[in-house]
Amino acid sequence: RSTLGDTATSGDVNYRHAAADMMFKQRGFSVISEVLYRAADAELRNSAGTVVTRSGWGGYVQAGQMVSSRVELNGRYGRLVPGE
Repeated sequence: RSTLGDTATSGDVNYRHAAADMMFKQRGFSVISEVLYRAADAELRNSAGTVVTRSGWGGYVQAGQMVSSRVELNGRYGRLVPGE
C-alpha cells in the first residue's frame, strides 16, 4: 500500500522492502555501505488503468580518510537498478 499515510488510490500493490548496512572506522579511515531492495507483488495493477510498479535494488559504498584533525577526503559510489 502506501509507505506513509492513507492507502494509495492509484493502485493496489503490496511491496517488500529490505535494507542492510555496515560501517567501519579505524585510525582516521572509514567505510560505510548500504544495500536496498524493493519488490512489488505484481508488475502492473490498477482498476482505473495501468500503473507501473517501482521495484528494484540499489546501494552505495563510501570510503574516507582523515587528512588532518579537521579535514576528511572521501569518495562515494552508488547504483540504482530498476526492476523489470
